Amino acid sequence: MRESTLLGLALLGGTMGAYAGRALFQHKTRKQSFNNELFGIAVLQTLALGGAIGWFLIG
Repeated sequence: MRESTLLGLALLGGTMGAYAGRALFQHKTRKQSFNNELFGIAVLQTLALGGAIGWFLIG
């Protein structure tokens, strides 16, 4: 599968699956650019989730 496809699926909510699949199949584990992009997606999703939770609790 292409990196762009894997990262796109991670962006759509499959970040945990991408990390699990990477570990299970030892795929793309050494490619630093892929790891950085996947980590960036995970950070963005975490911030978005935190913002959504804050929005519902406070606002």
